[in-house]
Amino acid sequence: MLGTAGVAAVQLQGVFERLGTFSPLRAIGFTLGRVRLVLVLETLLMVLLGLAAGVAAALLAVAPALASGQARLPLAWIAAAGGLALTGALAAATVAATRAVNPTRPQAE
Repeated sequence: MLGTAGVAAVQLQGVFERLGTFSPLRAIGFTLGRVRLVLVLETLLMVLLGLAAGVAAALLAVAPALASGQARLPLAWIAAAGGLALTGALAAATVAATRAVNPTRPQAE
């Protein structure tokens, strides 16, 4: 839960820092939904790469124990943890993209 909150905070901060870069996308025809999709896919790619790097490092660390037959991989737990991390990150990305990328409307005077 703490990791998901951290991802959400970093995602929101990153989106708010880049609000100006979304204007050219809107000017060339990107819809708000498409800009939000780009932000969510960006997060998805980063989280998948992070999970892959973490799994690779963990496999490297336990390779000697696996080779000697002293350990077994809890594949169900690994899949569940990865799935939950991915789901939490996607939820955080969706919230950040939805809150930050809002249509701007002229203010009435």
